[in-house]
Amino acid sequence: MAKIYIRFELIGSGNLDYRNIISARLVKDRYTPYSELRASVVLNNSINLNNIRRVALYIGSRRMHYGPADYIRTRVRGGKTVLELISRGITLMLGQNEPEPGVWSKVSLTDIMKSYSPSSEITYESGTDTVNYVNIKEKSTLWEAIGVYAVKAYGRRAYSVLLNTANSLIRDRCCRRYI
Repeated sequence: MAKIYIRFELIGSGNLDYRNIISARLVKDRYTPYSELRASVVLNNSINLNNIRRVALYIGSRRMHYGPADYIRTRVRGGKTVLELISRGITLMLGQNEPEPGVWSKVSLTDIMKSYSPSSEITYESGTDTVNYVNIKEKSTLWEAIGVYAVKAYGRRAYSVLLNTANSLIRDRCCRRYI
């Protein structure tokens, strides 16, 4: 059985791994751009909560979640210090950033992401089709713009199945389950 652990990436001082997990729940809806991790771990050493830069959930060597700590606190339960956290994946930024509205011509997913991606940590599918144009409305998010592109290019909504990855193609993967 694979080992499950939570890694805290600290500002300027490396990582701390915690395997003493009380609970962990990872939720990822296919058509939302991010995952959400809710977890509780027993702390076996002190940690400055202000120094936590990112949180990751691993199963074996595979990273299943990666994002900032949106909510974090410690409590004492049964004489042990328990850290409780909520973390949403960095691809949440796709749903928060607004690209330039208007008609974009001759665009592909690569063009959209190179122009408007909020983070180099977010990857995307390459080799996607170029469409004649997409119309991006005022106050649309980048995730909505990717969705408009995907519908125009492939007749389907964009989706995110892998860690911090935006996809527009389904191809032969349409029937497989992820995360």
